[in-house]
Amino acid sequence: MEGGDSMTVKTILSRKGRNVVTIEPSATLQAAIATLVEHRIGAVVVLGADRRVIGLLSERDVVRAFAAFGADAWCETTVACFFDAPIAGATVASP
Repeated sequence: MEGGDSMTVKTILSRKGRNVVTIEPSATLQAAIATLVEHRIGAVVVLGADRRVIGLLSERDVVRAFAAFGADAWCETTVACFFDAPIAGATVASP
């Protein structure tokens, strides 16, 4: 990083912001894609019924869904079928 800034979660958040885009596992892949496009992001956090993080759906997961199910994946497949879980956590001071 420039100026000797260390790459910590705190540094990343100070540049990116603290807003996190989320989706429920019951959402369709179509809704997930629309969310990714709307927010111009490559992945969305998946929240469980208790609003806790249960995984992450990335553009790569979407591609895998289409490879497995073809065009039918668009509206017939839910996020629950393809998101990656579990995900690692970090604190603000984590490198």
